[in-house]
Amino acid sequence: MNRIVIADILAALIFTVVMIVVFVKTGSEPSTLITNVFQFLSVEGGVMGLIKVSKTILKSKENKKQDNPSTLTPPDDETEE
Repeated sequence: MNRIVIADILAALIFTVVMIVVFVKTGSEPSTLITNVFQFLSVEGGVMGLIKVSKTILKSKENKKQDNPSTLTPPDDETEE
């Protein structure tokens, strides 16, 4: 995921520079294209954030289950009476 985040940031940066160059040369910008590119990049980043949060929550729940043994475990065979 780290590579994808870096690629998204680079894509946004490169796209922004290209759009500035296009605006300077032509005097107009493709507003629909700009809107859609940044919506795509933000949705992709948001989904990756949700994936990371869900993995973290599932991992913490898994660790809690391992820390708390079940109450239905059989007693030890070597008990002193």
